[in-house]
Amino acid sequence: MSKYIFKNYINYFDDLHTKRIIQLTKKYGFPSRERLELYSQKEFGEEFNPYILMVHAPKVYWEELKVLMKQELLYGTIDRCKYGHLLWHFNGRKDVNDLLNNGFEYIVDENGTKTLSAVNCD
Repeated sequence: MSKYIFKNYINYFDDLHTKRIIQLTKKYGFPSRERLELYSQKEFGEEFNPYILMVHAPKVYWEELKVLMKQELLYGTIDRCKYGHLLWHFNGRKDVNDLLNNGFEYIVDENGTKTLSAVNCD
């Protein structure tokens, strides 16, 4: 049953949503919650974030999305940290330098524990 649900619902809708977000981004720029709120009569809740659609994009779109998100970074419609996180994700979550080169730093707490944190997202 779980294979059926993934194939016919989760994977199907992830593919559909990815195609649509790519179309919208190419036409209007990345539709962040902040940008959408500029044109909306209402505020969106914290749980609403079009960025999650990129994180759920099927692997077949990753190369196209790397190029598109780099363009959006240059246009200023996404910040460095979002770009770094997406790049890290689209590269298979293998190289932490995708994050470190894009606004993330290791923060050391009083116990000496290092945590990767977004600190310079401009």
